[in-house]
Amino acid sequence: MTEGRKQPGSEKTEVPEALNAKNEMDALKVLEMRNKPEAVKEAKVITIALSFSEVSLTITPVGEDIHILFSGGERPHIGCTVMAVPRESLTGDGSISVTSSVMNLTGHKDEAVCRELAEAWCRKTGRVTVCTGGFHVDNITAEQIAELMEEIVKIICR
Repeated sequence: MTEGRKQPGSEKTEVPEALNAKNEMDALKVLEMRNKPEAVKEAKVITIALSFSEVSLTITPVGEDIHILFSGGERPHIGCTVMAVPRESLTGDGSISVTSSVMNLTGHKDEAVCRELAEAWCRKTGRVTVCTGGFHVDNITAEQIAELMEEIVKIICR
């Protein structure tokens, strides 16, 4: 190694004390939320009968986190994965918000349901939540999609 040359990552970055305090408070709020009683303690399966098909939600604890498998229709599949992470809202009012990452299979429209489920469960429990899955019905109508979303919202609001 050449003398006087620093190794990558050896530089010390100065962070203002006030910023450190704010980040610690944000972290404490998120940790506090993770202790909420709404946490999933054991796997459960919720089956929803629709007028035109059936949908299934399998909600599984993964350590402190939650995984939701959303499937149904004529050809259940994995069309989307959404990971929702709790954080303090950017409004600064102390409320909890969610940051989500989404991976879609090209041409699939499952994000709306997976995002709704992951973000709602994340807000409700304060835990990292991943929703994976897909629902397929040939020639599905706008009314049928609305019915599916309505039933999903009912489950979230329980």
